[in-house]
Amino acid sequence: MKPPSTRLAVSLVAHAPDFALLEEVLSALDEAVARAQADGVLGKMRLTLVDHGPGESARARLTALAQAYRAELLTPAANRGFSAGHNLGLRDAAEECFLVLNPDAVLDPVALSKGLRALQADPAIALIAPRVDTGPGGPQHLCKREPDPWTLFLRGFGPAWLRQRNRERLAHYAMEDLDSERAQDVPLASGCCMLLRAAAFRAAGGFDERFFLYFEDFDLCHALRSGGGRIRYLPEMRVRHNPGGTAAKGGSHRRLFLASAWKYFRKHGNRSQE
Repeated sequence: MKPPSTRLAVSLVAHAPDFALLEEVLSALDEAVARAQADGVLGKMRLTLVDHGPGESARARLTALAQAYRAELLTPAANRGFSAGHNLGLRDAAEECFLVLNPDAVLDPVALSKGLRALQADPAIALIAPRVDTGPGGPQHLCKREPDPWTLFLRGFGPAWLRQRNRERLAHYAMEDLDSERAQDVPLASGCCMLLRAAAFRAAGGFDERFFLYFEDFDLCHALRSGGGRIRYLPEMRVRHNPGGTAAKGGSHRRLFLASAWKYFRKHGNRSQE
């Protein structure tokens, strides 16, 4: 028997976005939604944009995009971070599935069809992690094994010669041995694009808002797995994402990275042997 179509709530948090890229993201989302609805796996979709600034000029442009793409625009009084933004975007959502989407993550036209079918087929899956490509460079390694402090230091701040000396350690953490063409369970997934079973997200308490930026996605994966859910890498669900790096983003991002890493290890300990 054909499973009933699923309702989907999409949350997108924007802070100083590249508006041309954001419009591409929203257009691709529209196309993926139409395809999933035509395929019979998706019913209604509700999109919420959360405006984290900066300033009235950005708000005016986000307001225009929200109107163009039939989205609700939320404008909290302060930017309280990625976790709080998405929790706000999904707070009142009654849909069965949630999509957490970055403003630089462009969905493939069949991405939602593939992801929703996988969630419908296996109730034990709490989160679908898509294959994330950067274009001609192939897949990014965004699924991860448990980190340790030294690996994170190397990855975020280590000079090239030191990273090269620790190449094997870094490759293990980044799951570079992952067969990018085979669906499989993974320990940790990136928050740039997460397709979630809403009941599992709610049971986990959503994102931990003590993480302003960085590691909130890994922390959520811990909570989902503790609740008996599985994190499933699905190569048929594809997303194009602009690559970035902590070291290249300036001092404020490095400070946020270190603060969140400290919170993560205090909460979960050093579990790098998992």
